[in-house]
Amino acid sequence: MLEDLQLLLQSLPPEAPQSAYRTLVVEENLLGKSTSKNRSISFGHLCSLYSFDPQVPVFRYLRLCQCENPADLPLLAISLALARDPLLRLSAAPILALKPGQAWKRESLSSLLESVFPGRYSDASLKSIAQNLNGSWTQSGHLVGKASKTRAQVKPGFAAVAYVLFLGWLCGHRSELLLRSPWAKILDLSQDQIKNQLHIASQRGLLVYKESGGLVDLDYSFFLNPAERSLLS
Repeated sequence: MLEDLQLLLQSLPPEAPQSAYRTLVVEENLLGKSTSKNRSISFGHLCSLYSFDPQVPVFRYLRLCQCENPADLPLLAISLALARDPLLRLSAAPILALKPGQAWKRESLSSLLESVFPGRYSDASLKSIAQNLNGSWTQSGHLVGKASKTRAQVKPGFAAVAYVLFLGWLCGHRSELLLRSPWAKILDLSQDQIKNQLHIASQRGLLVYKESGGLVDLDYSFFLNPAERSLLS
């Protein structure tokens, strides 16, 4: 998924509409799928995770952050997917709670899914979903390894920090609570490290960052249009 996302973002400008992405995937077969049905399924799944619609703020801001620091794309991608995929969000807490070097087993996710949704999924579906979720966390850099996976510490740049806290800001977190929010845990950074990256992001125009007396104030409202800002009131 990450390679597909990267290829699509490289192929179109930030203002491109969702229909342009669909044309690349379904009609031009940019991703090299074997059948037209597979192309449509692939595009539908990608859209469910990433939207590809510049009218959607979380995708529009991802494009801005990705242009500012392309190396942050793996963390940008997992963050947007977390905002849109409830099963991925469900998997976040146990994985992010691990310390670097701790072992992680795919079966842990299968058990978690079965406990939350008893009887909803077959054993084969549980295995497939768990594999996909583990794959997402591996692509983001939070897990490493093939057959045996362990927790790794990610190294986000300023764009990833700005984007992750944007998601927390949209959820209503403010000031120091934003730096301690569940979203911030994705970053594997201390609060001081987060502040350092926010300072850089502010200099690059990704947000307005102020700190006074140890209190942090982040503002992304300039990025939203009037209709979007009204939803935050």
